[in-house]
Amino acid sequence: MRTRKRRGRGEGAIFYREDRGFWVSTISCGYDGNGKRRRHTVYGATKQEVQKKLRDLQTETDSGRIPEASKLTLGQFLTTWLDLVKSKVAPLTHRGYERDVRLYLKPHLGGVKVRELSALHIERLFADLSKVTTARGQNGVSAAMQRKASITLGAALTVAVKRGLLTGNPVYSVDKPLAVEKEIHVLDPDQLKVFMKTAEPDRLYPLYVLAIDSGAREGELFGLLWQDMNFASGCIHIRHTLEEIGESLRLKEPKTKKSRRKIPLTAFTLGVLQEHRKRMLADGHYGPDRPVFCAPKGGFLRKMNFLHRSFEPILKRSGLPHFRFYDLRHTCATLLLLAGENPKVVSERLGHSSIALTLDTYSHVLPTMQESATQKLNTIFQATAGASAQPLRMAEGG
Repeated sequence: MRTRKRRGRGEGAIFYREDRGFWVSTISCGYDGNGKRRRHTVYGATKQEVQKKLRDLQTETDSGRIPEASKLTLGQFLTTWLDLVKSKVAPLTHRGYERDVRLYLKPHLGGVKVRELSALHIERLFADLSKVTTARGQNGVSAAMQRKASITLGAALTVAVKRGLLTGNPVYSVDKPLAVEKEIHVLDPDQLKVFMKTAEPDRLYPLYVLAIDSGAREGELFGLLWQDMNFASGCIHIRHTLEEIGESLRLKEPKTKKSRRKIPLTAFTLGVLQEHRKRMLADGHYGPDRPVFCAPKGGFLRKMNFLHRSFEPILKRSGLPHFRFYDLRHTCATLLLLAGENPKVVSERLGHSSIALTLDTYSHVLPTMQESATQKLNTIFQATAGASAQPLRMAEGG
């Protein structure tokens, strides 16, 4: 026989299900258009958790944003969720959420009731997305975009669980599609020389020099202000990044603490930037709070203008195989590692969250580094053992 612990006075219908191991509460949310009482049930590991969910649910119900729970579809919930989360996440993050909901989640799962959503629905979503033809004519949505859609759905359903609309998040019980890692394109020294020679007449030549020297991200370079440039110490300070959403541009804080960093520069780069400062001063575009690299008429650079008017024409004239501007960052890291620089130093220069990320991203460089390390150790052993030392011969089968 099931046992229920009675609720306290004024607490609402809260009781403990010993057979299930969780607390439950049902709240009345008025009546629907047919005069039928609307009820919502919430669950929690503790009584306090259920009480909080009740308060949150009552707030949502009073505002009219949550329809009857038993009839609530995923499409309806996602619309509400996008509105609720808008003020709590970065604009670019919300834009990604909206894209995933509009293109992938609503078309395939929008009609499913939230209460009935299961892992099978999520698996079917991945299968369907693998078959559809995208707006760009691709046969199937990429694994990377499927993963992003599942992350968005997981974030939304986490809120559904907190609101008591689900007892668990089905997204977390389904394996995400395996993401295909993007191939890293790195310029070798000869290619780098050709690219830089071709870029030299361009007004943004100093940007390319700094990109290769610093390994900074595109947004960090576009958002760099003259007050972040310290010629006395020979460093730049990465304090913010430029975010572009539609027509809007804004400086924002870097995502992680490691992204806020000081990067020492070579004497060559400092010389190029000093000449660049003189030109900006002559053009009236210099000032502590102005961007180091600006549009022809001043103001921050826009990505598409930069690509179409500067980077892509330079790349075309150079005759080099196609690569992305971001690959200059990869080139910086790879050349440093091949030159024997400590991976931790490279990681700090790039602003990676951990050295593990650096080693994983540039694992293609490690075999060469290991060979170099082995040769150095061999030199040390020979010097230690003396000139009479004989090479070690491996035993058969050893």
